[in-house]
Parts: sequence; C-alpha cells; structure tokens
Amino acid sequence: MLYETLHEEDFTAIGKCAASFSTLEHHLVNALIALHGGPKKIGAKSKTERDIHSAISGTLGIRLKAFTEAYRLKYPSDSEIDKFEENLSEGLNCRNHFLHGLWRKSGSHLICEFWKRSKEGPVFLEARISREEILEIHENNKRNIIALDEFIKEEEAKF
Repeated sequence: MLYETLHEEDFTAIGKCAASFSTLEHHLVNALIALHGGPKKIGAKSKTERDIHSAISGTLGIRLKAFTEAYRLKYPSDSEIDKFEENLSEGLNCRNHFLHGLWRKSGSHLICEFWKRSKEGPVFLEARISREEILEIHENNKRNIIALDEFIKEEEAKF
C-alpha cells in the first residue's frame, strides 16, 4: 500500500493539518452565528437562518464567503477582513488534499494524489510537499482559528 511508505511524523503532520481545516470550518460557522447575534437572535425559519444553514452545508469556501460578506455588512469600515480572507483563501486550494487525497512518500517529500471536482469534470492533481510545509499550513490555520475564536468571544460578549 502506498501509505505504508509514510513515517509516523508524516501521518502526524497530515493529521494535524486535516484537523486544523476541520476546526476552521467549524469556527467559521460559529463566527457567522455570533456575527448575527447568536442563536437566540436568529429567528427560526428566517432568511438569516436559511443563509446560515446554506453555509453549514457548503464547502469551506462557501463558509468563508458567507462569513466575510456578513462581516463586511456589519463592519464596513474594517478592512482587516480583507487580510483574513486572503490568508484563508490560500488554504482553500489544498484543503481537500488533506481530507480526501492519497498520500505516499518520495524521498523527503510527500506526494498527494487527488481528484478535484469541477464543472468540466474531475481533474487529477498531484501535490508535492514537505512535512515542514504541511506543518506551516497547519500553523497558519491555527492562527486563523485563534483569530476566529477571539472574534467569536468578542461578539458573544455583546449578547
């Protein structure tokens, strides 16, 4: 099996990165809910509730878009959201590799084979990345998670 060529440290790096992407997805939804005043303020069967449900059932990109659009509506003069969105958008391209790809080792690099869905049909992608680069992605995700967590706490303090 291909994955048998991976070392324990490789599995750890891939797992940390996958877990950080999952946490980001979860925190984006929580931040979106907090941005709208929390579950008690969001009316049942309201447009806001439908929009949040749509974001929850969507991809990381859809969740990011829902959050950043709602943020810009509530805080139009805060341009920090642009940096956050740009930073998180960089990870969108590799998120599915960590959660759905097939990993193998080639020298000091890890190779991930992945079939990306597209409107034109499946596209085969192969990523070549070092364990250190994977851990850098994980650390970037952690910084975004911390920023979202702080934002959620600040918003929740308002209601």
